[in-house]
Amino acid sequence: MPRLSVIVPHISSDAALETTILSVLENRPQGLELIVAHGGNYEDPYQLDEDELCLVNASPASDVVGLINSAVRYASGNVIQTLLPGMRVDSNWTSSALAWFHDATIAAVSPSSSNSIDSDDRLFGLDARCLPRRIWSTKARRGEEIGATLAGGFYRRSVIEAMQGWIESTSREAAEADMGLAIQALGLRSIAEPSSHLISEQRVIEGEVGGYAQGYLAGQIALAYSQATGVNLVKDSLAARLGHLAGGLMKPSSVAERLGWVFGMTDRTLVSSVHNRLEAARKTMNRLRNDESSSQATRRAA
Repeated sequence: MPRLSVIVPHISSDAALETTILSVLENRPQGLELIVAHGGNYEDPYQLDEDELCLVNASPASDVVGLINSAVRYASGNVIQTLLPGMRVDSNWTSSALAWFHDATIAAVSPSSSNSIDSDDRLFGLDARCLPRRIWSTKARRGEEIGATLAGGFYRRSVIEAMQGWIESTSREAAEADMGLAIQALGLRSIAEPSSHLISEQRVIEGEVGGYAQGYLAGQIALAYSQATGVNLVKDSLAARLGHLAGGLMKPSSVAERLGWVFGMTDRTLVSSVHNRLEAARKTMNRLRNDESSSQATRRAA
């Protein structure tokens, strides 16, 4: 089984962070590495040793994405799971998700999440056909294409490193969308594993919902990835987008997001940087595949 590194960023209260730490430790499988990334504002009150908890001191200015990227550089696992403060894990939440990573085409696995262990109302990740628009799936079969998020997603570490981490200087939601589309562009898959279960408040799982800024970022990302090969992105025509905007006038919370989406889809700011990150990632992934092939050939010869 691949080794797992679980990363938890300290972005809210100490109590929320420690809820997640204790939940992981109580249900911890053998070989799991637990990493907490903070901006110099957290001291472990339990005095856990490094075999139980690794503290990574990042820049005080780091947001949630920056904290997670800092922790990735310290992780030793083949697979990384990101949990947000306040999230709890179910017993045996790792094995079914980790088993997927024996398939080299799998880059991410999305567990199911609910607000209690007994709830049937579950979220399974982002609708992969509608990234970067934030549409959650409430039903998913095992192995179905689903976009993973930082609220519990399992990621192949080599893919994250090839992409130079999640895109920073933006929102958590934009970083999740960017990575989901990058996985598609690299010819890899992100899938659902319903039997891996997490427990958390819905607001923690879903993140920010709506708003002009989020819609604008989504539009920028959609434009940048619409030119990348292998991306199955739902791209509305301008007429359709304006029609959606008009249709949403009765819902003020969605109007700003749709308006942002319309204007973001005309902004080419991210096109060059997305292209360059994808090209660098493809070269890195090809080199890793060639190294693995050479290593296997050497083992067979021996």
